[in-house]
Amino acid sequence: MTELVGREVRSRDGERIGELGNLLVSLETGRVQKAVIEVDTGLFGLVDEPLTVDASELTFSPLDETLTVDIAADEVTARVEQ
Repeated sequence: MTELVGREVRSRDGERIGELGNLLVSLETGRVQKAVIEVDTGLFGLVDEPLTVDASELTFSPLDETLTVDIAADEVTARVEQ
């Protein structure tokens, strides 16, 4: 799991939105429940805002070693701004 932290995360429409910041694991089941994405915001994406999503919303592509979250880029922006 630690190899995933820091990997690039893209929206479902292919736009880079940030990096995987952390994974939250259930102490009862030992399974990953949530993922924290550090979303690039601010001028030139220099500020990172955390966005927590269900782990089921993420997929990993071994071809380019990136993660994709099943959320459109504009929705990501709206969620972070809440």
